[in-house]
Amino acid sequence: MTREPIGQTTYNRIGDRFADEVDTRPYNALFERPATLALVGEVAGKHILDMGCGNGWYSETLRDRGATVVGFDVSETMLYRAKERLGKTVPLFHQSLDRTYDFAHDAEFDLAIAPLCLSYVPDLRPVYHEVARVLKPGGAFVFSTHHPANDYSRHSEGDYHETRLLTERWSWLGEMQFYRRPLQEILDPLWEAGLILERFVEAIPTEEFARLQPESFAKEKRSPSFVCLRVLRR
Repeated sequence: MTREPIGQTTYNRIGDRFADEVDTRPYNALFERPATLALVGEVAGKHILDMGCGNGWYSETLRDRGATVVGFDVSETMLYRAKERLGKTVPLFHQSLDRTYDFAHDAEFDLAIAPLCLSYVPDLRPVYHEVARVLKPGGAFVFSTHHPANDYSRHSEGDYHETRLLTERWSWLGEMQFYRRPLQEILDPLWEAGLILERFVEAIPTEEFARLQPESFAKEKRSPSFVCLRVLRR
């Protein structure tokens, strides 16, 4: 029997709580999202793929900025919540990140985004190859993910250079599982897939985050939680 992807199992379990709270949580609203959107840039008139679309916040934001958007998620719960938010304005598909995107044509999209979802797949290579397939030449892929050094500082057992499935308790969601991987395993497969790194950002929270959560802000200045990357299809 094929095991469900951990993103599907996890977000079918906690998806409603996540969808209800994520838009106002400082780590998302005032940290990851501003950093990721800064790399996305101007989107008016562009055709965008929202990978791991979650509750549809990015799809809605990009749509409202003038893009045409297609989204997908592996969790049925998250797709339901995204459809509630977006109605029929954004086509949505039930899809795993690391399987062939049968709904998408070759060289269809100007931009693909994958905010905080790549840590739920064991190997980034099939994801990157599908992104390269569906992007137009010169198209951009913007994604955010866990900072490898931060993950290792919290879970330092084993070899830093290996990819490991971790279990961690998040105060607002309960038990979560995700993959810790070294920086090399984030970067090297990009080139193999025909993608070129344009920018690499160790995200810094906004001033509003610092005002609301000064202790967390100080911690992020010492050991940032997220990295954000913008890569181009060759």
